Amino acid sequence: MCVESQISPSDYIRAMVCGYRAEIRKRKMLVILNAYVDDSGSDERASDSPGVFMLAGYMMPAEAWGKFSDEWAAELVREPGVKCFKMSDAEYGDGYFQGMREEFRKLKVNELAQVIDRFKIKPLSCHFAWEDYRQIVRGRVNPKLDSPYFLLFYQIIKLSHDLQIELNISHPEFGYHKVDFVFDEQGKIGPRAVQWYGGLKQILPEPYRSVLGSTPVFKDDEDVVPLQAADMLAWHLHRHLERPDEHRPVTEIIAQYHIGRILQKEGLADFVENVKRIDPKQLDEAF
Repeated sequence: MCVESQISPSDYIRAMVCGYRAEIRKRKMLVILNAYVDDSGSDERASDSPGVFMLAGYMMPAEAWGKFSDEWAAELVREPGVKCFKMSDAEYGDGYFQGMREEFRKLKVNELAQVIDRFKIKPLSCHFAWEDYRQIVRGRVNPKLDSPYFLLFYQIIKLSHDLQIELNISHPEFGYHKVDFVFDEQGKIGPRAVQWYGGLKQILPEPYRSVLGSTPVFKDDEDVVPLQAADMLAWHLHRHLERPDEHRPVTEIIAQYHIGRILQKEGLADFVENVKRIDPKQLDEAF
């Protein structure tokens, strides 16, 4: 969100769900996602990329996302204020954090993390090593599905349903709701998710198919500020993988209640076998 904008941050959230009936709009689930890809793994065609592919974000009803957005934006402009938050900029003093002293950058990260904590948002993530994908999956599934991004999105869809199951165990009144997915427009996965979505609705088994809501959208993180929170989460989860001995209290705050899926070699092999079981004609028609 641009601080000079006359549109409130919550307006962007309401705009995404305004077409639903009031009772649906109130509890419509939105999964706000951001991808983190190592520079060394950012080219999925490269043969020597040893990086990690990760997709992470938060799931919460749209009504709560609206309130969250206003609080996050208010914290953004509070001194030391910034126009937009990106975790890598906060860490290294780049972008809107350029020229800001380290202690103030850390303060801003902590204060924004407290906003996440107040809303008790449910974090989701999936990751795997590019080298494992290259060895086990690449070239062994239908070319239309042979992408690390497809596999990440597929797993996040499943996780969003698994999380609703978990929520209903402790809160049966919560019920089950279709989920809409929102991606950062600057990432690679958003446009591809749109291309894959229709096909997934045809080939996904139940109960996962019933979770799928409207076609995914990709938005500007300066407008839809929950994308900035997803960026903070993805960065910290990746940092923990990269430096497991490094203690960062913020990680514990923003990754509470975390549901993550790590795809090891066995999980990737299972994915290959599951895709092989799908009728090739059905795949061609769906994608």
